Amino acid sequence: MLIKSILKHINNNQKILVAYSGGLDSTVLLYQLIELKKKKLKNIKIRAIHINHKISKNSKCWEYHCYKECKKNKIPIIIKKIKKKYNKNLENSLRNERYNIIKKELLKKEIVVTGHHLNDQCETLLLALKRGSGPKGLSGIKNSKIFGYKNQLLIRPFIKINKIKLEKWAIKKKIKWINDESNLNTKFERNFIRLKIIPKFESKWPFFLKNLYRTSKICQKNEKILNFFIKPILKKCNINNTEIKIEEIKIFPKEIGILIIRKWIYNLTKKFLSYKRINQIYKDFVLCKKHKISSTNFKNYKIQKCKNIIYYIRKIDNIKNKIIFCHYPFKKIILPEKLGILEINKKGMKIPAPKKNDLINIRFQFQGIVKTNERNKSCKIKKMWKHINIPNIYKNNIPLLFYNEIFISAIGVFVIINKKYIKKNKIWKISWKNDI
Repeated sequence: MLIKSILKHINNNQKILVAYSGGLDSTVLLYQLIELKKKKLKNIKIRAIHINHKISKNSKCWEYHCYKECKKNKIPIIIKKIKKKYNKNLENSLRNERYNIIKKELLKKEIVVTGHHLNDQCETLLLALKRGSGPKGLSGIKNSKIFGYKNQLLIRPFIKINKIKLEKWAIKKKIKWINDESNLNTKFERNFIRLKIIPKFESKWPFFLKNLYRTSKICQKNEKILNFFIKPILKKCNINNTEIKIEEIKIFPKEIGILIIRKWIYNLTKKFLSYKRINQIYKDFVLCKKHKISSTNFKNYKIQKCKNIIYYIRKIDNIKNKIIFCHYPFKKIILPEKLGILEINKKGMKIPAPKKNDLINIRFQFQGIVKTNERNKSCKIKKMWKHINIPNIYKNNIPLLFYNEIFISAIGVFVIINKKYIKKNKIWKISWKNDI
C-alpha cells in the first residue's frame, strides 16, 4: 500500500525519521516502512520520534507503547515532552511545537515522513472554507515540502489514501495502535468536522473525499502559476528584500498589487496573511495620501510606510537611552536587540582612535549639529540622515560612537569631522555586522 510517491524521494541508503504518535495512521506508516526495508530497500535507516503532549492522563502509557513497539522492531526512537502550557489555539500551538522539536532532532540528509491521509486533507480544506481562505488555503496539505533548517524534505505518502483503507490494513496485519480520547472531543474544530460533517458528506456522495483532493491539487497548480508571474513583478518592486516601492505597485490593478504585497510578506515571514488583512494593508499603504505615515503591527515585526516605500521592520524595544561602555581596543561588542556586532578588523570603517583616557561608549540617539566628509558643511543630524538616504525608521538602530561626550561616528555610515581627533590621532577600523 505504501504509495509510489515515497519511492521518488528515497534511495537504498536513505535516512528516514517517522513522526510516530502511536495512532492508526503513524503506526501503519511505521510498519509499512519496516516492510519496505525487509522486502525492497534493505539499507534504509529508520528512526521514530514520539512527542508527548502531556495533556491526556494516558500520555505516559502511549509513550511506553511507542517505545515498546519500536524496541520490538529494532527501530531507534526519540521521545520528547512538550513542556509549555498553551491556553489559546491549542491545536495550532501544539502542531507548531511538534514541528519545532522534529526540526531540532533531524539529522543531515534525513527525510521526515508523517501519516497524514485523505481524511486529514478533507478536514483541512473544510477548515479553510470556514475561514474564507483563497487558493493558498484551499491548496490543503502538500504531498511533500521543504522542511527544517537544512532544507530537507517532509513527505506524506498516505495523503491520497482514505483512513478506512489504513484501518483495514492494520486489522489484517493484527497491528496494535492507540486511540486518543481527545479525538472524540467535538469542541475542537477538526474533530467536529471529522465526526459530524464528513460522515454525512460521504454517505451522500461516496466520492466526496477524492473530489476534495482534486480541488486541492487544482488550487496548488494555480498557486504555482500565480507565483510564476508574480515573482518577476515583485523583483521590479523590490528595493531590497525588506523594502518595496509603492509607485511600482500602483502601476498594476488592485488585485495584482494585493498579490505582490502578499508574496513579499510571505518571502519574509513564511506565512500567508488573510486576504482581509492584505486588503487593509493595500488600502492603508498604497491608496492613502503620500504624506500620511501608516504602520501595522504583527507579533515579531511591523510593516511601515515612509514616503513612497513600504518597510518590513523587526520589532525591537526602545533603545534610545541605551549606552554601552567599552575599552579601547575592544575585540567585539554584541549590540542589544540583535542589532549586530561591532568588531575591530581590517575591513572596517576608518575612525580616529580615542585618546588614552577617553571613555568610549556606544549610543543610539543624537540631536545636534554635525559635519562630515559626505556633507562638508555643518547641518542638523536630521538633514544628514536625509542627505545620505537613511529613513527615519532606521536611524535609531544605528550604533553611534562617542568619546566621552563627543560624537565621533555613526558606525558604518559616516565619520564626524572633529579637529580634536582628526589630525593628531591614530586611525582604527570598526566594522558593523548587521541585518538592517
